[in-house]
Amino acid sequence: MALVEAEWQSQGIRFILNIAPGLPTLKGRGDAPPASLNLVQNACQAMPAGGVVTIGARAEQHMLCLEVADEGVGIAPEDVERMFALYYTTRPDGTGIGLSIVYRIVQMHDGTIDVRSELGHGTTMTVRLPFRSAR
Repeated sequence: MALVEAEWQSQGIRFILNIAPGLPTLKGRGDAPPASLNLVQNACQAMPAGGVVTIGARAEQHMLCLEVADEGVGIAPEDVERMFALYYTTRPDGTGIGLSIVYRIVQMHDGTIDVRSELGHGTTMTVRLPFRSAR
């Protein structure tokens, strides 16, 4: 959030952090921060008229649950099914690379990523990563 807040606040986007206290440390590679940054950037881009991005983190059993939620335009069901495919994009200026990289990074860390979206009401991306990775 610290990396993007100033840029997006000028476009009417606010950020809310909802981080549970006392979360264990997650062992990961150096590519994990770019993955979370990509999710936050996508959430901001989904709100051309401004809105709120909520970033949350909590423990769920033996997993870190990271959620990035926006109040944006939402994603059509047929696009949700394809959104992690390399080069697939719905944005005219998009490359279709970002979410496929996020998906791969999450897989490499033995995690999962889920998408809940409703057209006109926003999207929530939920990443679950094990606190202790086998790698």
